[in-house]
Amino acid sequence: MTLYRGVTSCCIPLFVKSLKSNNMGKLYNNLSPVEFKNALNRFNGSSPWQHEHKITDDLFFWLTDGCEFVRKAANARWLFDEILLNQPRPEIRNLRFQIWILWFEKDNDEEEGCWVLRCDDFKENTILVQMIVDRDFPINEITIWVIDGVAMLPGEY
Repeated sequence: MTLYRGVTSCCIPLFVKSLKSNNMGKLYNNLSPVEFKNALNRFNGSSPWQHEHKITDDLFFWLTDGCEFVRKAANARWLFDEILLNQPRPEIRNLRFQIWILWFEKDNDEEEGCWVLRCDDFKENTILVQMIVDRDFPINEITIWVIDGVAMLPGEY
């Protein structure tokens, strides 16, 4: 399977036990995928980061209102857990500006595939790519920026 920007699945460091079907059409908190995407576009400018996303006392970051919306409206705590769990990695730990992109990669047919999470630096060099299975998300792609320990939507910068 060829992934985004020519990365192949053999480059992905995560053990994958199965590929599940995509549930992008599912409604989240009574929002259709179109309504969810439109809601994301409403988050712009800076907002105080008062929402903490925490795994342990030493492993946490702050979320802007837009990321808090994503976490709650899309039941996507798992997405922020994945981003946060990668923060201690040496190649990510020292990046002050991280670009995280989650997208759905279709397999050979229209129904099957998996989610792919990639971390780039501010120069768009790929730092990490991993596959995520058994998860749902309402839209086929989202970008999250993590800047100095604050996760935000690009429009909130």
